[in-house]
Amino acid sequence: MSRRLSTETWRLSGDQDQMQVWRSTAGLGREMRLRPGAVLYRQGECIKSFYLIVSGKIEVSMLREDGSSFMVEIMGSGAVCGEAAAFDGVPCFSTACAEEPSVVMRYETDQLDEAFRANPELAMALMRVFAAKQRIMSRRAQSLSAPAPEVRIGELLARLGSTYGTIDLKDGLAIPFALTHEQIATMTGTSRVTVTRSLKRLRGIGALSVSKNRICIKDLKLLAS
Repeated sequence: MSRRLSTETWRLSGDQDQMQVWRSTAGLGREMRLRPGAVLYRQGECIKSFYLIVSGKIEVSMLREDGSSFMVEIMGSGAVCGEAAAFDGVPCFSTACAEEPSVVMRYETDQLDEAFRANPELAMALMRVFAAKQRIMSRRAQSLSAPAPEVRIGELLARLGSTYGTIDLKDGLAIPFALTHEQIATMTGTSRVTVTRSLKRLRGIGALSVSKNRICIKDLKLLAS
């Protein structure tokens, strides 16, 4: 029986030990169980809390001025969202909603001063996750700055492969995400037709292979060419 592919584009698995510090702190956060479609926060809202994803998947998207939606990431276990608006007081620049049944921990920023003084390890754990998030978002911003749509698609796949890919002796570097052409399009600011055409070209030059929603990278250099 084949293993079901994950669909999150961001899961900070390396930071699970750090965030276990937060999950094990009794009374600091409130557990929330979300049904698919449940909204954590909306673009333009002012919030005083941020969220740690324990399980499930949270889609973070932005609404453009023309009314179209741009998917930022699909957050998986260990990721944090909503912290920018929660800490600096500006309205949310994105909307976060559950893509599937999910469990998150909600933390109120006005309760953290005392908690940080009592347990500095909490602050350090959170800072490490914020740093990891900044690195990933910086790479994302760099790829989106590419003028050619096909380059943006190739760089997205390269990022997912180099960050999360697993070695497949037959097919190369396997991306463990089942992304649709529509999802890739919204993450790269392109169209579904462009994604389909780009993946076909990349297969043709031997940069990758696609089988049953599984993308395997055969040549990273060709992928961004």
